[in-house]
Amino acid sequence: MAVGGFGVARAYGPTLVGLTASAVGFGLLGGLHGHPILAGMVLVWRWVPALVGLAALSHGAWVTWQLLQAELGSGLLCNCGGPLGAERDGRYGPYRRCRCCGKNIARRYYEHMG
Repeated sequence: MAVGGFGVARAYGPTLVGLTASAVGFGLLGGLHGHPILAGMVLVWRWVPALVGLAALSHGAWVTWQLLQAELGSGLLCNCGGPLGAERDGRYGPYRRCRCCGKNIARRYYEHMG
């Protein structure tokens, strides 16, 4: 079952936010070189946007792997065809959240899949 376009956009949302934050951070740090007082901060903070960008790219690679596995039909899948995230303890017992549609799926619905 194919995952829809909105589901893919929802899954890649944190990646896009992280890459945007990284680009904005690089832009802000580039403007600090000419400031006499804040120029010293560049040496301290220059790695933060790079690490945020690296984390965003790592998240994007992980999401790509999960969506590829969902397209192949392996792993734990939601009814929409999207991959399920990590198991969480909730008020009514353990559940997983779909990466694409955001629904919470109780353990009793996916425990026979694994």
